[in-house]
Amino acid sequence: PEIGNLGWTEGWVHFNTAFNVSMAYLAYSDTEIEMTKIDKKTMKIRLKAPLNFDEKIIDKVDVKVISSSGDVLNVVLTEEDQYSRHLSGNFKVRKKKKKEGDSILQVKRNDDITTSYGLGYFQRSTSIKIK
Repeated sequence: PEIGNLGWTEGWVHFNTAFNVSMAYLAYSDTEIEMTKIDKKTMKIRLKAPLNFDEKIIDKVDVKVISSSGDVLNVVLTEEDQYSRHLSGNFKVRKKKKKEGDSILQVKRNDDITTSYGLGYFQRSTSIKIK
């Protein structure tokens, strides 16, 4: 307020704010993320999100995977097909000492692996325990 009127007293700002908030809630309600174990060393992340706005472009999303022992891995999820609402990607896990910069998530026995999509209140996350 101390720097002057930057537009928040205009009617269109109030209308767009309500519109943008409703779009955020609708996107949140249409977002799901799951993680499954393919085999002893491979995990799969599958994300359903309202991202496919141009069927000519294969969408990609980066998500972070974090083990409870502290290793972090970026995983690229790719649209499953041209008209898909799902993106998926695989990553490897290994029960060894943490090694920075590799493309494998190091875990310990009974670690939880967590991944998420979105921010703050609109974040969806999932976890799986390594035995």
